[in-house]
Parts: sequence; structure tokens; C-alpha cells
Amino acid sequence: MSGVPGITTADATGLASRLFGLDVSACPLPSERDQNLRLRTADGAEFVLKLANASEQRAVLDAENAALHHLASTGLVPRLVRTLTGDEIAHHDGHFVRLITALPGTALGTTTYQSPELRQDIGRALGTVDQALGSFDHVAFHRDFHWDLAHAGRVVREHLPLLPAGPLRNAVVTVATSYETNITPLLPSFRRSIIHSDANDYNLLVDGRTQRVTGIVDFGDMVHSHTVNDVAIAMAYVALGNDEPLAAAADVLRGYHAVHPLTEPEISALWSLMCMRLGVSACLAAKQQATRPDDEYLGISQGPIAATLPLLAAIHPRFAHYTLRHACGLSPVPQTPTVTQWIAAHAHGFAPLLGVDLATATVAPLDFSAGS
Repeated sequence: MSGVPGITTADATGLASRLFGLDVSACPLPSERDQNLRLRTADGAEFVLKLANASEQRAVLDAENAALHHLASTGLVPRLVRTLTGDEIAHHDGHFVRLITALPGTALGTTTYQSPELRQDIGRALGTVDQALGSFDHVAFHRDFHWDLAHAGRVVREHLPLLPAGPLRNAVVTVATSYETNITPLLPSFRRSIIHSDANDYNLLVDGRTQRVTGIVDFGDMVHSHTVNDVAIAMAYVALGNDEPLAAAADVLRGYHAVHPLTEPEISALWSLMCMRLGVSACLAAKQQATRPDDEYLGISQGPIAATLPLLAAIHPRFAHYTLRHACGLSPVPQTPTVTQWIAAHAHGFAPLLGVDLATATVAPLDFSAGS
């Protein structure tokens, strides 16, 4: 990808000193299209130096900064550090430069044990962020962005030919076909808001000891999209590599719905949306790896996606839907209340199946166990 910054760790320490007055050591962090470096002072304070892709627009970074300020009260996002001259955004060699505080915790993707309580806390944390973003807007996030899940159908159609034949491609075709048939007609009715849009397992920081979320990072993919897409993305990445991917996704939804409730039509689309996120990731990775074959970060989730997406595609969508409804505290089958109400209203007219009324007849119990 053109425009990716490429400064050295020595350059980074020099920038930290010149722009922010900090004496630090530096080490690189992974990024798809920008450059991030973790900085550490002698007394242990840590920061992240962020250099934007040369193609990035200043307005988008201003919007991202505004979002961080808006979300500061959640305690889940980094704080911006101003330069010595009081600026939130600086310049270096054709790239915008920012400095943010480093949050405690480790990436979810490197956390060996992930309890149901941790997965539920992921949903709670993301729901808290989305609840706060409901009162936030910025024109720069109303953009046509290839990672916006609202464009999943188009992205998969364009890049599916880049995926080699095999189980992964077959799974993408399966979930994309279901999405186009069942979900695309529903999209215009879904709520829209600014969302984080990339709560993947390396943008969620957790404390492995307490099994709690410590922060959410990387707001570079923020976009005005369908609100439900945010939790669908988190569910997709939590499901990766899990022995019970549907149960893991349901844990995330349970926590999210408790603080930022979804509508029933949004819940009905969740399974397809989370599967499509993985399909989009597979297709875009195939495109990016064709142009940057030496960038290992671009393929960091592709092995787990190749293993997990075929398993998800084999789960019946109705069973998944019913499981996710149950996680939200709803009756698993949407028609259940209507059926039970009808039965209650018409019970007086039912004929006894056995020719007797079991409510009043004497019943002789029969032992059908193996030893009877």
C-alpha cells in the first residue's frame, strides 16, 4: 500500500524529543496502513506515536481526535498528548503525527484464556462506547470506506475472484449468498451512528488476570454506518479460533445488549453480518497481500478465518438466530409468544388426545427404564 510511513526507532525517539519533549525508547507496533510505535520513558510512562498514511486526510484525524475527547469519560480510550506548541496533530516528512497515552493490558489476540465473563465484558465495553457515540457526529466519518460493513456485499463481489478455490472461498460464497438474499433488504431500516468499526482481537486490550477489558484502541476505521455492525465485528473476531464460535459470539452480544439494546430486526441480521465481516476480511487480505506480500500483519487473522468461517457457514442460520435471541433475553424462537398465547386462548376447546382428561383421570405410572 502506498503512503505507508517508514521511520526508524531512532527517528521516533527524535520526534518524541523534538515535538513532545520526551526522552524515550521506541519499539514498533503492527498496523495495516499507518505506522505506530510504542514509546517508554525512563520512569515507565508509555505512549503510542502514530504516523498516518500519506493519503490520510486531516479532517479524518480531526474527527478521530474529537471522538477520543467525546469518549474520554468512558475510561476505555487513550488520551491525546499535545505537542510542546499545544497542537494535537504535528507533521513529519509528509505524514501527520499524533501521540496518545498507552493503555494497560494486552491484546485479546495474545490472551490464552478467554472466559465467558471476559467475552461478555467485551460486549459491555463496546456497548458503552457505542452508547456514548450515539450523541456524537462528525462529517468526516460520513465517508465511503472499504472496511465499512455496510458495503460488505459490494466488497465481496469485487474481490472474491482473488481468493483461491477451496473451503474458505466456498464458505465466503455461502455466507455472501445468504447475506444478499436475507439481509440486504433489511439494511435501510437499521439505525445508523458513528461506530468504532474495528473491534478486532488486536484492538481490544484486556487484563488476563481479572478477565476484564482495559481499553479499546485504533479508531482509524471509524465510520457512520449501521450501529449493529459494531457488535457484529467484535463477535466475529471473538469467534475466531474458538471451539464453540456461536457460544463465544453470544457471550459478546449478551454484554452488549445489556448496555446498548438492539432491535429484534438488528438481532436477526447479526449472524449474517458477523460472518460477512470475516468474508470481507478474507477478500481484502487477498487484495492487500497481492500488493504487499512481505507484510505479515496483513495476514495475521487469515489463518483463523480460514479455519473458522467454514465452521460458521455450516451452522444453520435459524439456529444461530435463536441462540443470539436467547443471549439477549428474548424467547429463542420469535413466534413462541404468539403460539403460546393462541394455545392459552383456545385450550378450552381442545379434545383429549387419549380419550380421557388427564387433568382429572387416575393415572397409573409405567416404568420404562432399562431394568423394568
